[in-house]
Amino acid sequence: MSENTDSTVAYFDANVWVAYMLDASDRNFLFANKLIDEINNGAYIVYVSDLVLLETISSLRRKIAEKSLSKKTKHSPPVQRKTVAESIESKVSAFLTILNTFEKEKKVINMNPRVPIDKLHHDSFVYLSKQVGKIRPRGKFYRYAGLNHWDFQHALIATELGADVFYTADKEFKELEKLPQFASLKFVIRSDDAA
Repeated sequence: MSENTDSTVAYFDANVWVAYMLDASDRNFLFANKLIDEINNGAYIVYVSDLVLLETISSLRRKIAEKSLSKKTKHSPPVQRKTVAESIESKVSAFLTILNTFEKEKKVINMNPRVPIDKLHHDSFVYLSKQVGKIRPRGKFYRYAGLNHWDFQHALIATELGADVFYTADKEFKELEKLPQFASLKFVIRSDDAA
């Protein structure tokens, strides 16, 4: 719990913010929207690290560009690029505005751990060099399905900051529930049957 309120201290994975910003076009939108409503209702104080900010902005750029590329258009490539760039700029600006509003209302706090970044990288390396995710078929190819170093660092940061709960749509975080360094952190992972 937060020291000066009865609200739960939460850390939202970047995929929660991305889903919220992409609206109903993202399969995790209902989950994310519910969490944002709960912030508005004072259920949480949310810590947002620089890593979450950077990953959210990067993911928004990539997803908006990829979605735009998959659409047929009558526009010439320069016009299309400009339209995509404007769409990205608009979503990123809206995301930052939402965070700034929440910060002013003391519902979101930009926090970063006091642990040097090289320690976070080292701890991630130690875990991930031993752990191999699942290898899953994808058409004619295979793909790796498991935590990456950003995911592990989000969990380390949330623990270091003293968050009570970590919200994500990434099922791979279930692996971390078993590790002693995350014993104090409750992971809430969106299920396919829940919004």
